[in-house]
Amino acid sequence: MFKSLIKEIWHSSRSLDIISAICVTVAIFYALGFISNWIFSQRFFALKSVIVDVRSVGKSNVSPEEVKNAVLQSLNGTALTTELKILFDSISSNQWIDRLVIRRIWPNKILIIIEEHQVIATWNSKKYISATGRILDFTDTGKENIQRSLGCALVSLSGPNGTQKRVLNRANELNKKLVDYGLSLSRLSLSELYTWEAETLDRTVIKLGGDKIVSSASSRMDNFLSSLEWLKKRNMHNGTSKHINLVDLRYAKGFAFKVKKEKSSRNNDDSNLDAAKKPNNCFHNVLLQEDLV
Repeated sequence: MFKSLIKEIWHSSRSLDIISAICVTVAIFYALGFISNWIFSQRFFALKSVIVDVRSVGKSNVSPEEVKNAVLQSLNGTALTTELKILFDSISSNQWIDRLVIRRIWPNKILIIIEEHQVIATWNSKKYISATGRILDFTDTGKENIQRSLGCALVSLSGPNGTQKRVLNRANELNKKLVDYGLSLSRLSLSELYTWEAETLDRTVIKLGGDKIVSSASSRMDNFLSSLEWLKKRNMHNGTSKHINLVDLRYAKGFAFKVKKEKSSRNNDDSNLDAAKKPNNCFHNVLLQEDLV
């Protein structure tokens, strides 16, 4: 049967024409591939420059020189023939990189765009969390170095495993409210019993309780902040002031608070100056970017 099929094709001019056309087409494509590969491998297309665009908040943690060295070590052809996946894998191993784009620029350049993780808080004291809620583990970088690089104070966030985005969203919500009153969030924790506790940069602890209270945490916070100016005036006496160091918002209506007397008006002025010198928390960087957008 096979022999008869071959014989039939051999004696059919139409079948032979089709086979010939297929063979010629394959040969042409093979030749074009070989020629193009030979052309793009010439010295004219040899890599002449690597353009590195690192986008970060504050001081960059990814060195352009480090990226260029990684490119040179991973280069396996000209600018047009080298495998970009090898470059991508080599560069993306840097733990600070959030987004990486590599493009060829005709005829002999490579463009590398890097967006760094925007670290805004610590998570359970040992790790860090980005503005997108991603947990990061920078074992070789200390908190103080990161804060110095970013020019802001990292908010301390904590909570049960898997709750980082929930805690981050609540922290962002509270910080936006505090900013309107000249305050900044320093700490927010969600306990194993799912109760909330916050603290501001000027060391005011705010107990928010759980989410099952009749009134929402947001409305209870609004109620306290709207009374803040009145509380400050109430606590001023004979040139001295009392700092509100604890606010209990675990009531459906109203709140309780404790104050701590400050030593003198001079010390109070000094403490205000010190507070003014303190950097904003890193959530402010996100707020500024949102305003720009």
